[in-house]
Amino acid sequence: MRMIVSVAAVLALMLGGAAQAQVRKGAIRLSDLQLRATPKGVPTSAAYMTIRNTGKTPDTLVAIDCACADAAMIHESRTRNGVSSMAMLREVAIPAGGQVRFKPDGLHVMLVGLKKPLKAGTTQTLTLRFKAAGAVKAAFQVRDVIAAR
Repeated sequence: MRMIVSVAAVLALMLGGAAQAQVRKGAIRLSDLQLRATPKGVPTSAAYMTIRNTGKTPDTLVAIDCACADAAMIHESRTRNGVSSMAMLREVAIPAGGQVRFKPDGLHVMLVGLKKPLKAGTTQTLTLRFKAAGAVKAAFQVRDVIAAR
């Protein structure tokens, strides 16, 4: 019996981030909330998530704030003809009944001017601002390795 409890505890710790709850406000659902850990002296990081709109009308992500950084910007990484580039976006449309994934090598939130290193195993609160849903606060898990989802 003790062995079963110990194995269950280890699995719970290992899967803790994967089983985190969604953040909900109105029709907006945020999940897969991850933030890349940084070593000392690195002033930038990136945040990833899935934004789902369960409503019948589209919404738009227009801004992101984090007390941990001087600025948070929506960026999109692209590779064309073997050349990688990154562009800042003013907003991201979240279609009615659809979802948008922020992931490495795609859409992501760039945190610039970090006030201190982001340590794996901690959380950071980011506030996402939507045209319709308004401000949505969410705790992002800081990780050394970003899980592919």
